[in-house]
Amino acid sequence: MGEYIYSFKELFDQLNQLDEHNIIEAKKGSEVGTSILETISSFSNEPELEGGFILVGVEKTDNPIPNKYKIVGVPDPDSYQLELANKCKTEFNHPISPHIWCENIDGYTVIGVKIYEVEPTLKEIYIKKIGPYKGAFRRIGSADHKLTDDDRRLLQDLRIGHKFEETPVTNASFKDLDINAINEYRKLRGEISKNSEELSYSDQELLKSLHCLVEREGVLYPTLAGLILFGSEKIIKQLRPSIKIDYIRVDGTEWVSDLESPYMYSIEFRGPLLLLIPKIIRSVIDDLPKGFTIPTGEIRRKETTLVPIRVIRESVVNAITHRNYNTSMPIQVIRYSNRIEIKNPGHSLIEIKNLGKSGSKTRNEHISFVLHETGYAESKGSGIKVIQGEMKKANLTEPIFESSRERDDFIAVFSFHHLITSDDLQWLSRFKQYNLNDNDAKALIYIRKSGTITNAEYRELTGSDIIKASSGLKKLTESGLFIMHEKGTQTFYTPSRVLTEKEIDYGKLTFQELIPELALMLNEIKPYINEIDEDSTQKKAFETIFKQINDMISKFEQMDLSKIDPTQKEFAQNLKFFAEGINNLHWLKNQITSNLDPKIPNDLQDQIKSLGSRKNPAQVEKCIVKLCSIKPFTAAELAKIFKVKPSYLKTKFITKLLNEGKLKFTIPNKPKHPEQAYTIAEGEINL
Repeated sequence: MGEYIYSFKELFDQLNQLDEHNIIEAKKGSEVGTSILETISSFSNEPELEGGFILVGVEKTDNPIPNKYKIVGVPDPDSYQLELANKCKTEFNHPISPHIWCENIDGYTVIGVKIYEVEPTLKEIYIKKIGPYKGAFRRIGSADHKLTDDDRRLLQDLRIGHKFEETPVTNASFKDLDINAINEYRKLRGEISKNSEELSYSDQELLKSLHCLVEREGVLYPTLAGLILFGSEKIIKQLRPSIKIDYIRVDGTEWVSDLESPYMYSIEFRGPLLLLIPKIIRSVIDDLPKGFTIPTGEIRRKETTLVPIRVIRESVVNAITHRNYNTSMPIQVIRYSNRIEIKNPGHSLIEIKNLGKSGSKTRNEHISFVLHETGYAESKGSGIKVIQGEMKKANLTEPIFESSRERDDFIAVFSFHHLITSDDLQWLSRFKQYNLNDNDAKALIYIRKSGTITNAEYRELTGSDIIKASSGLKKLTESGLFIMHEKGTQTFYTPSRVLTEKEIDYGKLTFQELIPELALMLNEIKPYINEIDEDSTQKKAFETIFKQINDMISKFEQMDLSKIDPTQKEFAQNLKFFAEGINNLHWLKNQITSNLDPKIPNDLQDQIKSLGSRKNPAQVEKCIVKLCSIKPFTAAELAKIFKVKPSYLKTKFITKLLNEGKLKFTIPNKPKHPEQAYTIAEGEINL
């Protein structure tokens, strides 16, 4: 059954960092009711999840800052454990054997429960009194979902050992297979092992031996694996149109939602895999940035691709081999100006932290076998290791791998950036006082380039497990380097102004320039203001910002207030009191929670009002740029000002301004980020 790894306290910390997710469920513990039985069923049934943890004696807080959950304890832990163990034995169609333990935290007794995934032959596990059709569940993300008919077919296939790729495609025949693909298999296999016995077989016998052709009542049908590997382009498009690879070229670092944009084009690849793989690899390689080397002893330079060819080859083959062919989504290879992303349907069957280590699980055994026999796939489990080794050899940033069971996809990101550069080292030297370790440095460089980081990205970047990643991110947040954001069940981090600020001589700035600087600082403090007290880590985290505000105030104290715009005079006069408020937290909280954002100048307000209902596009663009020169605005905020829908504003104006370089994202590389806003690009403040 194995040992549980983490204590209740460690799991509780993870719960507060990530909320409930695929392997952790929180229960108050007032009763052993239907809700916890549903979770036990889902953890028992979910394929390849290896079970999950239930934390009993906790509940959600009303205010998620600083913690989403609090310890409330279990009133009668002995009775609860006995009842839970008894119901695990009697309430399900098969007895469940959980691991149950108690801990004392802050004077409260809490109960941890580990539920193990049962063997495929025992699935599906359901609550007997409800019945198999309404009482069986599986775990998807943070929720327990009733099994659908498709789920039952999946569990049945696992129970009898049937593989999805072995499914006969009864509306196709042997004649629908591409003879050129069959000949390509013979050619490639012969190059590897010219004496292979199967090369002497007829085409039909050869495909049978590869589980690509099956006989039913005297009729030969291709299996799904046979259709994918050898089917003609016509029959694949007709029967399985989503089995394709889209190569998408984006001229920039952000996704452009308008597929008709001149800054994006795509090529669709469809056909038998054995003929398709070299085409897609060649197309990607031909489009890669090029560099050159001069080999030792040579006088001519040799052109090389910025990302090693072997990395591209292994990554494409990995996506093809491990994708979920039961999902109606294509593989996507997206080429940005600074990176390549390869996305395939189908989450990783092993934990991200174990990628590149010995051992492997394959979703498509027969497809994988054919690709191995023809030399496309590495030996079992070595593909990721090869990719990591080649990127390291090329001195490129380590690839980022992300797997989501909830979305059921896998994403590999290959950056064109080299490893820590002299510029990176110089930038990191600004933060010596924070005693950064190697993982801290990697996270700082990553967030500097990408604009955000998640727990999953931190884990992949550093090789940490989920608990160590949570601890590392917490350290960087409490140090004032990162800011934590919550969006539903998602938690992500952005760089604080300590990381993003430029060297600013506030004494040389005008009052108009100082106002947005101060507003940005206040907005950064605002989410945490209710948690600041004299001894809090948050106050320490924002000491740098407080110092900058004091520097600003010294500038204001030297100003002739009679020359300041009357609409801003009151704000300026209050700044001296604001300096005192830094040490008067009650006053500071009142000021922060009021609206201290800079007002739109009167002349700009008049200009926006004069646009009328039939707005001149060029004038709207100028107004947007002027607004974003004051402070970053989200699409929703801008839409409210111009009295239009955000989608219209983004399609009609913002995308154009981004492409022209007049605006830029506040969170680069993640245009669909929930906190995305727009600011001016360099040189665009004066129109």
